[in-house]
Amino acid sequence: RAEDRVYLYPDCEGRLACPADLDHDGTVDAADLAVLLSAWGMPGPTDLDRSGATDAGDLATVLSAWGACGRP
Repeated sequence: RAEDRVYLYPDCEGRLACPADLDHDGTVDAADLAVLLSAWGMPGPTDLDRSGATDAGDLATVLSAWGACGRP
């Protein structure tokens, strides 16, 4: 007999609405760019496209989301 479990966590803080807001201050700006660049080449929360490492794809995501984040 096999068993699978799934845990669901609501996005109460709206982080999924703006994943490029890496410092979670409501705006994608230079601070988020600094967070991304400091993690360049490494896996983790800055790997927005889930490619295995923070790279040019993630940089494009941050730059394309530049500005204030909207709430859902």
